[in-house]
Amino acid sequence: MLSRRTLALLAVAALASAAEDAQPKPPGLSEFRKDVRTLLASQPAQAAKLLKEAFAKLPPAGDAEEEGYSPTQEHADLLSDLAEAYLRSKQYEQALKVIDVALGARDSPIRTRAMLLQTQARTLISGSAKRVDVSRCDETAPAVREWLNAAQKAVELAQATGVELPDLPTVRRRLKRQRVRIADACPD
Repeated sequence: MLSRRTLALLAVAALASAAEDAQPKPPGLSEFRKDVRTLLASQPAQAAKLLKEAFAKLPPAGDAEEEGYSPTQEHADLLSDLAEAYLRSKQYEQALKVIDVALGARDSPIRTRAMLLQTQARTLISGSAKRVDVSRCDETAPAVREWLNAAQKAVELAQATGVELPDLPTVRRRLKRQRVRIADACPD
């Protein structure tokens, strides 16, 4: 596994090259993303920190989670990885914020958009897991049902892109199971 310093150097080189060149896929960026995805599997919090450091070096200056930020295609790809890191770190609200920003990317490929929608659905399902309090069903269940409805919409939008996402059937099954759990705990 590459060290954090090596990954940071790769990120800086790839992102500097992206800023200087108008190439759609700057050299080094795909390698950096592969390394970050490897890190995501074992250390999602570390991957999120590395991605945030990389964003600090991207023009235009500013925080990728800042209101009014409009990402480019390359930024959207990296934001997708950052959302995944937040999801795996169980920071669901952060993941949803990043996904919303990334979905606003200019000229983003359809596959990136489909993956973001799928990640959004996964985040909403995971985030709703322990939010229902059986003793306070009237207060907690409606919000969780809204999250699950939003997850359903994200799944439908991801499917409507026409991109084949191998994990989408799994996301649908998780959504259905979560709806059943909520209905069992707090019937309508």
